[in-house]
Amino acid sequence: MKHSTLLALALSTVFLAACGGGGGSSSPPDTPGATTDLTLSGTAATGMAIAGAIITAKCQTGTGTGTTITNGSYSLVVTGGKLPCVLQITNPADGSKLHTVAIGSGSAAVANITPLTEMLVARVLRNEPAVFFAAFDAAVAANTVTTAAVNAAQTDVGMVLSSTVDTSTLVNFIATPLKAATPDNLSGGDAQDKMLDALRVKINAAQLTQVVSALATTLDTATIKQVVATLTAAPPTAHAGTAQSVVTGTVVTLDSSASAADVGRALTHAWTLTSKPAGSSATLVSPTSAKPTFTADVAGTYVATVIVNDGTINSSAAAVSITASVVNAGPIANAGVAQNVVVGSVVTLDGSVGRSRYAE
Repeated sequence: MKHSTLLALALSTVFLAACGGGGGSSSPPDTPGATTDLTLSGTAATGMAIAGAIITAKCQTGTGTGTTITNGSYSLVVTGGKLPCVLQITNPADGSKLHTVAIGSGSAAVANITPLTEMLVARVLRNEPAVFFAAFDAAVAANTVTTAAVNAAQTDVGMVLSSTVDTSTLVNFIATPLKAATPDNLSGGDAQDKMLDALRVKINAAQLTQVVSALATTLDTATIKQVVATLTAAPPTAHAGTAQSVVTGTVVTLDSSASAADVGRALTHAWTLTSKPAGSSATLVSPTSAKPTFTADVAGTYVATVIVNDGTINSSAAAVSITASVVNAGPIANAGVAQNVVVGSVVTLDGSVGRSRYAE
């Protein structure tokens, strides 16, 4: 009887072991069907660290949240997470959103969040990042966010920015370690952070939205590059020439030919006679040329203003003044009458009867 009991116990133990029972630990990570936690980390910056911001990750499997610290870095865990992931950060300073992606096949990935990654994500997804994130589809993400797609997108973004900011030294927009400047250490950013500074000078938040939209919706990179060039072009500068003093009745020639625009941009000119003396009937001849004219028909001050346009945007107005006066005829001298005096006499001369021609 004793032997029968021992045999039954032994058989039950083998059965439990075969079925995975017995209350032991979970399968090791490399066992098929096993789940592990996914750790995502990186730095969020725009040329300045984004501190105190909530980051949300949506992955092929699982979601997670984290918060950036003072230097913009973050670390978050997605329980049972599986790559790829799309991440979104909301900047507490202005409410704007930036996105990035995390790719690979391991249990950890680095994913910086910058305006460069925002552009890259738009190119990978061929969709507005915020729109895709709001309606996240894990299956679509798994098929779309691949290493090959990310590499191709980085090439495209680098190309469209090539005349604006040189990104060729940045090997990986997403995973290259990033040290951002902070309010307490404005010069503490690394080369990548300084690149973001340069980008921020060229492309502001509103313009970034337009570039991202173009990357998401336009196939041809040359067309997108032209969009960027138009957005980042310096506004033209109007020059109205130097002040003039003329005689009434003179035909005055204005000159805005020294106005300037970016290379390759042709200027148009728009002149206005904004002020003239009372009683003047002066009007501009050829006011859309660089050198219009008018006749200063009345004494006084005339003010002319010019605005130039480079085909995209107007310049600020520039003004010039023209002062007109009547002919300045010389005065008439009178030395007085001839005198006959005795030698030794004191002679008094008198020019007091001289007069200006205006007194006539």
